[in-house]
Amino acid sequence: MKNNLIMRIKIIALIVFIFASAGAWVYTALYEIPRKKCEAKGAWWSNEYRICRAPVYLPTITGRPAGEGREIHWPTEQAPTVNNSAPGAKAPVIEKEAATQ
Repeated sequence: MKNNLIMRIKIIALIVFIFASAGAWVYTALYEIPRKKCEAKGAWWSNEYRICRAPVYLPTITGRPAGEGREIHWPTEQAPTVNNSAPGAKAPVIEKEAATQ
């Protein structure tokens, strides 16, 4: 009876060890190896989506020269509504004030 109990405990421990080892190998294959390859190329790894993306230089997206701040200094207060030359921008609607009574 005692030998039978010890044998069951050995088998249970062996099965737990096999599943833990397999889990570690799967995690390494799915997350760690791709992350290390991605970071070696100089890109960014996303654990949530498991994708590797290269960083994009911000002036490439915005079209601003390098080093220019993101604040826009308009010459007048009405300039943002009068002269909007952004691509795809619609003409501004400027309502005229009603005549004073």
